[in-house]
Amino acid sequence: MNSVFKFICYCTILNLCISCAQIRPLTGGIKDTVAPKAINFYPKNFSTNFVSKEIRIEFDEIISSNKKNKPLLNPSILKEPEIFIINKKNLIIKLNDTLKPNTTYNIPLHEVIADNNENNYIRNLSYIFSTGSNIDTCNIKGHVYNAFDHKPMFNVLVGLYQKDVKDSVVYKSKAVYHTFTNIDGTFTFNYLPNKKFKIVAFNDVNNNFLYDGFEEAIAFSNNYIIPKDTLYKLYVFKEQELKNYIKQKTLIEYGKALIVFNKSQTSFSQLKSKNISSYYFNINKDSLTLFYENEFDTLKCIINYNKQNSDTVILPIPSKHAFKNLVSNKQLKFKFEKLPPNLLPYFEKPTFILNTEIKNDQINTNNILVYEKTNSIKKPIEFKIAIDTLIRSKVIFKNTFKEDTEYEILFLKQALLNKTNNRSNDSIAFKFKTSTKDDYATFILDLTNYSKTNKLIVQLLNNDQVKFFKNEQVEINSTKKIIFKNIDSNNYTIKIFEDFNNNLKIDTGNYLNREQPERTHIFNTEIKLISGWEINHALKLE
Repeated sequence: MNSVFKFICYCTILNLCISCAQIRPLTGGIKDTVAPKAINFYPKNFSTNFVSKEIRIEFDEIISSNKKNKPLLNPSILKEPEIFIINKKNLIIKLNDTLKPNTTYNIPLHEVIADNNENNYIRNLSYIFSTGSNIDTCNIKGHVYNAFDHKPMFNVLVGLYQKDVKDSVVYKSKAVYHTFTNIDGTFTFNYLPNKKFKIVAFNDVNNNFLYDGFEEAIAFSNNYIIPKDTLYKLYVFKEQELKNYIKQKTLIEYGKALIVFNKSQTSFSQLKSKNISSYYFNINKDSLTLFYENEFDTLKCIINYNKQNSDTVILPIPSKHAFKNLVSNKQLKFKFEKLPPNLLPYFEKPTFILNTEIKNDQINTNNILVYEKTNSIKKPIEFKIAIDTLIRSKVIFKNTFKEDTEYEILFLKQALLNKTNNRSNDSIAFKFKTSTKDDYATFILDLTNYSKTNKLIVQLLNNDQVKFFKNEQVEINSTKKIIFKNIDSNNYTIKIFEDFNNNLKIDTGNYLNREQPERTHIFNTEIKLISGWEINHALKLE
C-alpha cells in the first residue's frame, strides 16, 4: 500500500515539473500604434530670416527612414535635400543648394519617418521656414478625378508652375511646388505666396517629376489659379498618341491574318495588296482582320493614312507546297467561331460568324435546313441567307422569325464549300428560341433643360459595364427625349458624354493644344427597368 502511494506521489510531482518546464511565447503586451513625436527643431520650426544649411529634428523615440519617400522641398531646388539619422533619435536634413531670398519653404515629412519597430509612420508633419522676414500663409486645395468615370485618383503628382512659363515646361522641368494626391484624390498646397500659378497633374509613372507624354495620364486647368477657399477640380486623361504604327502582325490561319495598331485608326485611308479579298476593323478600330487567297510564301500590303507616311506590312505565310498539303489532308475547314444566343431577341436575326470569309457561290442552301417548332411539331420553313457586306465571314438568316417560338438550324456537311481549296464545314445543329416584345423595357430619357446643340453619347451601365448606348443629337426645338427600346430588365446607371465635335466618339484631351476631354456626366442613382414597362426619367445636365 505504501509503495503504491509513493508511486502516485512520484508521478504527480513529475507531471508538475514537466508542465512548469514548458516554454511559452511572451505576449509582449499591447502593440505600439503611436508614431514618433518631434520634440525639438534646430533651427526652430517656422523660422524666419533662415540661413542654415542643415536642419535637425529630435524625436521622442528611435526612428527609421522610409527609403521610398524622400522629403521634397517646396518651392523646388535643383539639388534635393538629403536626410540621414544620427544618435538614433535625430533626423538631419541637409540643404545642398542655394535658397531664394524672401521665400517661404515647406519640407513635408509625411510618411518619411517611422518608429524603429512597428513602422508607425509620421503623418502631417512639415518643417517650415522663410529666408525673409515673413511666412507665406496662402493655400490651394482640390481634387483629382478620372475624366471618364469620375473616380478619385490616388498618388497623382500635382504641380504648380510660374504663370509666365511655356506649357512645354512640364516635359522639361520640375514644378515650382509639388505634392501628391491622397487616397480620396484630394491635394493641398500650404504656405504659398499670394500669386497666380499654372496647375498640372499627372501620374508620374517613372518618378522623374516630368510629364512623359501619352504614357502618363494628365490633367490641367485652362485658367490660372490663385490661392482661395475654392476647391479646384482636375480631370486626368490619357492623350492619344499622334503617330500611327503597327504593334503586331499575325497569321491566324491560311487565308486570314490580323494586324494590330497602337491606337484607334481615325486617319486610316486604305489598304493595298494584290491578293487581299476583303478586310474589316474591330469595333474599336485598332485591329484589322484581312482575308487573302492565291498568295504564298509572303503576304505584302501597304497601309495608307491621311496625314502621315504609309506602312508596309510583310508577313510570312504558308508556301504553295504547304498549302497543297493542307488541301490534300483536308485540314482547311469552315468553322463556326460564334453562334447566335440560345434566347434570340425577337428583333435580331440569327447570325453565324465563321473563321474565314465566304462567298455566295460557296453556300449550298440545299444542305441547310431551318425548322420551326409549334405544339411539339417540327416543320421545315423557307429561309433567306446573306453574307454581311462589311464582315465577309458573317452569315445572316434574313427571314422573319416569330416571337416566342422555338427554331432549329442545321448546317449539313458541305453546306459551305470552297471548291478551290476543298474547304468545307462539319455538320452542326443549332437550337434557339425567340423572345417577345414584353420581355424588354422601354426607357425614355428626358433632357428638356439641355440648351446646347451638340450630339450626346448616352450609356446605360449595369455594374459599371456599358450594356446599351445611343448617339443622339438633341435639337433645341425638339422634345429632347432619347428613347431606348428593347432594354433588358435590370438596374442601370447613366453616363452621358457631350460630343462637342459631333464625331460620335468619346474624345480625350490634348495638353499642348489646351483641349480638355469631352465632358462627362455620371448619374449613379440606379434606375430599375422592368420588362413590359415604359419608364420615363428626367435629367438635368448642367
